[in-house]
Amino acid sequence: MSRGTKSRSMALAGSHSLRAYRSEGKTCELAPDKKACLGDETTAQDTLRQNWSKYAAADKSECIGMVTTGGPASYVELLSCVEILRDARNIRNTDALASDDTATNSRRRRRK
Repeated sequence: MSRGTKSRSMALAGSHSLRAYRSEGKTCELAPDKKACLGDETTAQDTLRQNWSKYAAADKSECIGMVTTGGPASYVELLSCVEILRDARNIRNTDALASDDTATNSRRRRRK
């Protein structure tokens, strides 16, 4: 990774701003169907714009850092990343609540 790319990625990761993040247009260069690829990128960008404030700042920072490292940046990859992190957190939180309920119910049963 070049020095400029690394500092750019770090700056983007710290900003949490979708406006600061941008796909360089090189994402679809090697795609067999460039028109479909660009359509997917546009849809992902629109979805990110709509929901950006709903994603956790730590998730945005982590995902921007990941998708800007290595190859061309992609809105599709960024959207996938923030959604996966959000969904994983929701599953963990749901599982934690379920295990709390199980523990509470078993304590209640023992008291009887």
